[in-house]
Amino acid sequence: MAVQIKEQYGILKVLGVLNSETARLTINHVNALLETKERVLVSLEGVLSIDITAAKSIEKMYTGAVRNNKVLSIFGRQNSNISEVLKATKTDYILSSDRE
Repeated sequence: MAVQIKEQYGILKVLGVLNSETARLTINHVNALLETKERVLVSLEGVLSIDITAAKSIEKMYTGAVRNNKVLSIFGRQNSNISEVLKATKTDYILSSDRE
């Protein structure tokens, strides 16, 4: 399944499966936005599954944004489809507190 990225109310919503290929596409999209914006909000609430490679790639994107003094808020802590992989890869720290 392909990944979809939709912008709604200033939040990028990632929908579908994140694997090595789709994560690369997502990261390229987010990084392009970070070149022109100081803050980007990304929701992983619509992700159906994530693999280890994608989790590590998303982490690398997050740390790169921090290194460049950008704010990258990633939501999806309550998404049970991704929580186990993020915990297993110790990348769950990149998730912001979910919106109320």
